[in-house]
Order: sequence, then structure tokens, then C-alpha cells
Amino acid sequence: MEFDRNKIKETFLHDLSMDIMSHLTEAETFVIRKRLGVYDNGEKQTLRAIAEATGKTHERIRQIENKAYMHIIYPLARKTYTQKDKKTKMSSF
Repeated sequence: MEFDRNKIKETFLHDLSMDIMSHLTEAETFVIRKRLGVYDNGEKQTLRAIAEATGKTHERIRQIENKAYMHIIYPLARKTYTQKDKKTKMSSF
């Protein structure tokens, strides 16, 4: 039996990227995909271009991007932030 190594690699990378993206918010996913060129025929977008398209500031887009990378690199940090968010929401009652 012969395996198509490229197809296996492509499937693995797709599944891995979908798993990683599932841990991000919609805004984080959008910014990361724009920055990496997943949209727009592979053309990478600048922070300023994304900011103009979304009506947010350049600084806010940078913050969203950094938070997304933190969630990708440090998966446990997401659990910590989620727990803090729950505590904050509960304490506001």
C-alpha cells in the first residue's frame, strides 16, 4: 500500500491549525488569518490595514494579535484568563 505523504502532511497541518484556531476568539482568528495572509489570496495585511478595515485602532489590533499568539504559544494561559474572567464576572454581581 502506498501513501501520499503530501496529502497526509496537508491533512495533519490542516487539522492541527483548526485545533489551534478553535481556542481563539473570532477577533483573534480574524486578525491572525489576515496577518498571515490566509485571506486575500495570500496577501499579508498590516496592522494598520486591518485596523482601517475593522474600524478599530492600530493599537487594539496589535493587542488582539498579541493575545492570540499568547493563546497559541501558552495554552495554559488561556485557562488562567478564562478563570480570571469568570471570577471577574461573578464579582460584578
